[in-house]
Amino acid sequence: SYIEFIDADDTLDEAYMEQLLRGTAEDEADLCVGNVAFVDMKAGKQVLSRPSPKLHEGMYTLKEYLSYYKDYMPHAIVGAPWNKLFRRSIIEEHHLRFDETTRNNEDTWFNLAYLRYCKKIFVSASPFYHYINHQSGSASRRYIDNIIEIYIETYRRSTTFLKEAEMYDCNEQFCKSYFIGLCIGALNG
Repeated sequence: SYIEFIDADDTLDEAYMEQLLRGTAEDEADLCVGNVAFVDMKAGKQVLSRPSPKLHEGMYTLKEYLSYYKDYMPHAIVGAPWNKLFRRSIIEEHHLRFDETTRNNEDTWFNLAYLRYCKKIFVSASPFYHYINHQSGSASRRYIDNIIEIYIETYRRSTTFLKEAEMYDCNEQFCKSYFIGLCIGALNG
């Protein structure tokens, strides 16, 4: 069986789950990943806030999936839990939980820990999970006093994971620039 995490205020395309479940049929993926539409709420209507990432649909090994790391990481395809189906047995067997002691990046930490146990990953290019960005009041928008330390820990966990998966060399430059960009953004925010 599989687990899906959905934020209460987000929405799904009608066929979203049907498309994700294709990965659970014959090939029995350990993780099924769906595409994301990032939308803002303006006057009660959903308005696309940025282009959706281009996903490469199909069944992948972990290494094949991570070959797209630099394309996927900035768009919640690696780090977010809400556009995925997780195999329940992997979560239970390895006692995987979200870190409730941090106020940011706990999703990415969970996903990196989970990905260690994935042999097959199914990617669905469409239809979309609609991530609703409410301009104020969002946990991701509030000031977090130790955000730089959290980003450094996320960088450490990401690079450790990529090294273990033997996919760091091809992602090293991206990792450094991506996490430096997060820190600079936090300092400017």
